[in-house]
Amino acid sequence: MLDVAGVKVTPGTVGRWARAGRLDRIRPGRIVYVRRSQVRALLRPRPRVRMEAVQVGLFEDHHG
Repeated sequence: MLDVAGVKVTPGTVGRWARAGRLDRIRPGRIVYVRRSQVRALLRPRPRVRMEAVQVGLFEDHHG
């Protein structure tokens, strides 16, 4: 369900967050349910690196 919703996090991570109290959870048996919106709120966007910052070192002149 997480992958279909576009949430890139493993079920194990969600379980740890729920046990740590970072997510509200409902457990009517063995299955644990959490709010998708709370999971999304905990996710941090991946930092973006500017192309210029990566490619500058690739094309330096090493002829001395």
